[in-house]
Amino acid sequence: MPRFHVCLSGCNGLITAFQFDFRPDECHSYSMLRVLVLVLGLVAGLRQMAAAQDSTLIAEGDYVAQSENGSKPVAHWKLSRLTSGEYEVTESFVRNPYVTQIFRFDAQFLPIGYSLAINRFSGQSPQPRPDLQPTSFSCIYKANELACDSEYEGRKSHASIAAREPYTVAFDEYWFADITWAFTGVVRRMQHTGTRETLVNAYLIKDNDTGGIALIPDTPTKLVFVGDEQANVLGKMQTVRRYESADHSVLLVTMDGLVAAVVPKGTADSTRIAMGTISNTNP
Repeated sequence: MPRFHVCLSGCNGLITAFQFDFRPDECHSYSMLRVLVLVLGLVAGLRQMAAAQDSTLIAEGDYVAQSENGSKPVAHWKLSRLTSGEYEVTESFVRNPYVTQIFRFDAQFLPIGYSLAINRFSGQSPQPRPDLQPTSFSCIYKANELACDSEYEGRKSHASIAAREPYTVAFDEYWFADITWAFTGVVRRMQHTGTRETLVNAYLIKDNDTGGIALIPDTPTKLVFVGDEQANVLGKMQTVRRYESADHSVLLVTMDGLVAAVVPKGTADSTRIAMGTISNTNP
């Protein structure tokens, strides 16, 4: 007697496998068809449950532009922990909700990847943008290599370059660049290795002559840990770590390595891109 065996993985132990007997002389009846439909429905349902449980929302908040005239939100982000132990920060822009960025970190919250997608539809805006071409970029960070893939109008492209950590990646002319989460990864790596001063390499994603992408080295910047100080971040006075780059900004970093504010060089501390109040959903 033939026997069918269905195995399900990744369902958090709800059901791992089941089997049923199949008699060829019953093929003419609808009962077997109903069983198959029920089995397929159960498999689809369990897969949906497993997919829904692949990540847990840890926290969310906004980045805001602060000045003497007040503050306004720039982007909204959500931090999730995956079942693999890795983390993802999904960020959407207030002024352009059709663009979504994802910063990926390993279980030690060290940077391992970055992606960006442009969609015609957005959950943040009721109006679609049919003029936008769906576009995606995805990069994987390795210790000695940066590899990126892109897709635009159905055309796929791949590029890689020898890279040395720590480094950042951005698009040509730094459009949609987010220095806050990008440099959170850099600072976390400095803290992980015990480095007080480092050269941060930079790489740009540019269009090439064949309609694909290329990775181009950009000017590196020196980042130095200056010391601890008191600063008003995340809505309260607290001890932060101050990092200064040689060219453009001061980073105010929480004691656990989160870039809470970026102050452009030559401006008052009140003029900055800062993280607003964080909602701790599931610590």
